[in-house]
Amino acid sequence: MQDSEVNCLLRDVPSFDEKEEERPPALLSISSGVQLTDHFLCSDSQLSRIEKLLQEAECQPYINPHPTTLFPTSEELKLGHGTTISDGIAELGGAGASDEVLLQLLPYWIEATQNSGEETARAWGQTLLGKFDVSSSFSPLLDRIRLAKDRIAGLSNSRSTQFSRSAHYMGSKASLAPYLAEIIHTLLPEDTVLFDLMCGSGAAAGYFARAWKTYASDAQAFSKLLAKVQGGGMDFQTSVNMADKVLEAARQHFEHIPKFVLENIDVESEFLSAELSDSVKHDLHLWISNYPRVNTKSAAREPVFEDLVKDRATSHTVKPYLLFSVYYANLFFGVRQAAEIDSLRYAIDKTLVGEEHEWAMGALICAVSTCAYSYGGHFAQPKVDGADRERLNNLASELMVTRAYSVSHEFFVRLTSLGEESSKVKFPVGLVSGPWEKAIDEFSSTGDHKVCVYLDPPYTRDEYSRYYHVLETLVRYDYPVVQDKASMPKRGDAGRFASDFATRNISKIEDLIVEIISVCLRKKWSCLWSYSSTGVASIENILRRLSFEATDVHIFNMAHSYKGQGKHKSKSVTEYAILIKGS
Repeated sequence: MQDSEVNCLLRDVPSFDEKEEERPPALLSISSGVQLTDHFLCSDSQLSRIEKLLQEAECQPYINPHPTTLFPTSEELKLGHGTTISDGIAELGGAGASDEVLLQLLPYWIEATQNSGEETARAWGQTLLGKFDVSSSFSPLLDRIRLAKDRIAGLSNSRSTQFSRSAHYMGSKASLAPYLAEIIHTLLPEDTVLFDLMCGSGAAAGYFARAWKTYASDAQAFSKLLAKVQGGGMDFQTSVNMADKVLEAARQHFEHIPKFVLENIDVESEFLSAELSDSVKHDLHLWISNYPRVNTKSAAREPVFEDLVKDRATSHTVKPYLLFSVYYANLFFGVRQAAEIDSLRYAIDKTLVGEEHEWAMGALICAVSTCAYSYGGHFAQPKVDGADRERLNNLASELMVTRAYSVSHEFFVRLTSLGEESSKVKFPVGLVSGPWEKAIDEFSSTGDHKVCVYLDPPYTRDEYSRYYHVLETLVRYDYPVVQDKASMPKRGDAGRFASDFATRNISKIEDLIVEIISVCLRKKWSCLWSYSSTGVASIENILRRLSFEATDVHIFNMAHSYKGQGKHKSKSVTEYAILIKGS
């Protein structure tokens, strides 16, 4: 079999190691052991499936599937009893991520169609798959391709997709999750239960819930809430009623905001309406740099701050709620925005319980993320803290635009849009406490047997909790002890989870991934593992170590554009989806 015959079904991929230039691309073959050959990453069963289809095609008499052409194309690839792939519309360019995955799933669909026992159609049909033209005498195969394309298009255009992307979560699977779902549709039973073990932005769990009973877990509380509100269980009218109750209670709470906060809201309003001349920027710098806030020298000079925080750290429900006003005003948010967040947080606590409380908190998390003045919604460092006057001068216009956003308006829009979208989702997302060890123990008690654990561990050594400490504090609302310019809790404190993945010890990271997958396999669960070609762990090493437990492996890869933190440019990476089926 020539490499060119397989290129449209198995994609050339880069090496996994950090020193990519020192190693050729590889084919990773999983059976009783691991073998390496040039060019591709796939499992034995995938390669054997394609070889079988090619052999079957050679035994069939040739029938031109394109009767309008005078001669058959030399670029035609024949598969199985009655399917061919040829160049389609050249101007479409390269295949996108969905096209890559669907092409890799095509041999499975051909095999399933041929084994179904249905009669071959009298006439050939055609459909486009990316830049390729798939022709087949099996109409169910063409219908299967169209179904996959329609499902992916529908999921990609849903409002919940837009919601999850706007939550600014690193490593979000919002753009890739529809293709993960198609892998599950193809290879696992319809009654499979999905368990998103490290749900992050919640995007994958939200997609899974459209077709399967779904659970989500994470060590960070805000992540679980993001997953919750992308599942089913809510409707538009209920969400409108909830939003109205919350906003009314928030308005009443706002009347109890301390005088010093209200006075500074008035000062901020004057800056928002002023033309940003040099003198106005000078005054703006003085105001921000001297603003009293927890973890600043200005706050230390204000005895009221010590009393306010001390009382509320002891009893978090002391009215009025002031956490964001005394921690993050004029740091990540405007003074009015911080007071809005406190008022909405109080109102949610006082008017809603149970799942309604979870839904409202999920919407508030997204509203807060959207309105923050920060680096792409992340909170590891403030974009402006008042210390650098020149920087503030350069960013003053952008800062004022963001400060004008209404958190209350954003909250209303998010909650009601999520309610409307939720009515289209088949299953609610059940929540399971993290981290992963605790989550697996708790989930085991549900009694579900046909389980697929979706594992999306961190790809880098970055400590994700640094980037989201404000969102975690919003959920916990516990007036934490904070440090550094970003006013974040100390690593390992309750509001800042210390992940074992945040280490420079690559072997430890690989040990963790192997351990998690092995635990799942021993429970007879399947595992769908996502990882990247830029991940610090070696996929090769991990699959080698799993080879004696993981005997039914299916590897898919898709191109993805990844943008790191700060000013890093986007770069092309390969995302892997590795399905290891439980026995």
